[in-house]
Amino acid sequence: MKENSRTKLTNLLGEAELLTNDATIKDTGIYTCILKNSFGKEKVTIKVNVTDKPSKPEGPIQVSDIKTDGCTLAWKPPKVT
Repeated sequence: MKENSRTKLTNLLGEAELLTNDATIKDTGIYTCILKNSFGKEKVTIKVNVTDKPSKPEGPIQVSDIKTDGCTLAWKPPKVT
């Protein structure tokens, strides 16, 4: 997968991130990530299923595990319409 106007790849401090904006049903599929360094190589396969735009999650939002570099956010799933 290559970067384009909707997709951004980042690799910082040992963490890789793939962000896709405005996902569509065409983005559904099997994605394989190959990780390599001087110690070896590992392959990870991920199944992505894009079904529909989610509705608004239900609050209130809960913040926990607060650290200097992040926190954990939790909320209730959207109401089924």
